[in-house]
Amino acid sequence: MGERLTPELRFLGFKGEWERQRFGDTGEFYNGLSGKDRSSFIDGNKKYIQYLNIFANTLIDTDFTEYGHVSIDEGENQNRVEYGDILFTQSSETMDEVGMTSVYIGDEEEVYLNSFSFGYRFSKAGQFDPRYMGFMLRSNNIRKKIMREGQGSTRFNLSPNRIKGIIFFAPSLGEQRKIGKFFCRIDERLELQQNRIDTLKEYRKGMMQGIFSQGIRFKDDDGIDYPDWQEKRLGDIAKNSDTRYRDDSSFDELLSVTLNNGVKKQSEIGEVDSSSRDKSNYKVVAKNDIVYNTMRMWQGASGVSEYDGIVSSAYVVLKLAEGIDPEFIGYYFKMPQIIYKFFRGSQGMTSDTLTLKYNLFKDIVIDIPSLPEQNKIVDFLPSLDKRIELEERKLEEFNLIKKELMRRMFI
Repeated sequence: MGERLTPELRFLGFKGEWERQRFGDTGEFYNGLSGKDRSSFIDGNKKYIQYLNIFANTLIDTDFTEYGHVSIDEGENQNRVEYGDILFTQSSETMDEVGMTSVYIGDEEEVYLNSFSFGYRFSKAGQFDPRYMGFMLRSNNIRKKIMREGQGSTRFNLSPNRIKGIIFFAPSLGEQRKIGKFFCRIDERLELQQNRIDTLKEYRKGMMQGIFSQGIRFKDDDGIDYPDWQEKRLGDIAKNSDTRYRDDSSFDELLSVTLNNGVKKQSEIGEVDSSSRDKSNYKVVAKNDIVYNTMRMWQGASGVSEYDGIVSSAYVVLKLAEGIDPEFIGYYFKMPQIIYKFFRGSQGMTSDTLTLKYNLFKDIVIDIPSLPEQNKIVDFLPSLDKRIELEERKLEEFNLIKKELMRRMFI
């Protein structure tokens, strides 16, 4: 079967085969900064494009502001980056991240390239649209070709000589521009969606901080203020549950506490059951129990269980007292000021050894509102969480659409 010379999906009005090109024939490579030590990057007088800037940006345009700064003496021989140059990262710890690319379309008069990347400049100006090249180089087929050229075992490296032989395909300049502008509009839409999510998260963060610091107070349905929050020892509102698993128990779902997502079934997060057949030492967890990791509670490793199940004896299982809403506690235990209390209450010489056993946990004091106000807070916060989840799903769908379009619109 011959080489395919047209994409699956194409704009109307464009016909004919795309031209086969080879990097070794269309331009020249150049190195990034050389001869620089750490002092060169303190109070530098010139801008340079950093490694992660290339990794994170398909295009580096006029809106880009995250330049590093390096000291360059007058007359010093260093390669400058010019409009339309392709920038390649040189090494990576994983094969699928080697040789990431970005195309420079900024307007800086003098900008340089970091020492761990190299640049490529086309010999003939205007032959290739830079936006087209930016997205084409991120397409699946070209990424596979670049990854195959990475060399190494523990760290993968890429040299310009390995890129020279890579074949790419390009249509007429008019079609290139059409494709480049199209994907730029898609990226603008993705950026707007990400900004919407970031704004919602900031709003949620501000509301939670206000609520749990008591700067924002709810009123009851009649507009009357709720009572002041009361100081409580955690031992008075949450009792240690030490019920152990029995073979005839229906509580046999293995659970884990994740740092960011609370209590999850091990089967849902891809964890392998490494426990022995004998689970008699495992603790029983009931729905609405609070579970926390004694060694990571100072980082916020706790959650409300939505399941009946069992956890390792390394966890603490808490039964909440009457008048305490588990969802409220779930949110409260994630607040920075409460996590700091857990940090202060933990024992250990270093972060690796910090633990918060129940005998230490129970003496920590926090402020607790009345149950009706707890319920009001719990009714409000999930609505924000659901809105964020909805917008994140939209972003995921947009990214899948972009991925499919890139697969079908490039060769």
